[in-house]
Amino acid sequence: DHGPVGGDTHTTEVCTLHPGFIVGPAVLSGSASSSVEGLAKLLSGKIPGVPILHNPIVDNRDCALAHLNALKLMISEPGKLHGKRFSLVKESIWFDEMTVLMNNYFTENSINLKAPTKRLNTRLLKFAAHFDKQIGTIGKLLGQEYYFNSEPSKELLGIEYHRSLQ
Repeated sequence: DHGPVGGDTHTTEVCTLHPGFIVGPAVLSGSASSSVEGLAKLLSGKIPGVPILHNPIVDNRDCALAHLNALKLMISEPGKLHGKRFSLVKESIWFDEMTVLMNNYFTENSINLKAPTKRLNTRLLKFAAHFDKQIGTIGKLLGQEYYFNSEPSKELLGIEYHRSLQ
């Protein structure tokens, strides 16, 4: 461990923000997150169904606001967030329920897209996870229900998760 160099007494303050599956309007054209890439494959027909996967959801605008509020708080009240971890999650939903909501949106807005709603066989996906790196990243999550506590982000970062898939 090295002490301050040249009398510099600045300390590094670290807190971590852990967003769920990020949804919402694209902020930059041509930018694609892993969430967007997965949905693009789903909508292109490359994936015939949906995995039995429970997704914690957060809107990208709420996620951005949480980051901004954390930075402001770190400047205005140094040390208050140091070492803290925040789950950024509005709600959790099964993937097939999410695709039903997407299809409703497409229909209501005359968008010629349709996401599959049929659940894929979990055993086959777990087997395929041994050979496909992308499937491997979700293999252990299949069929498991997950919920996250976002109360600390509401209390300390002032986030109100008002956006939803509905």
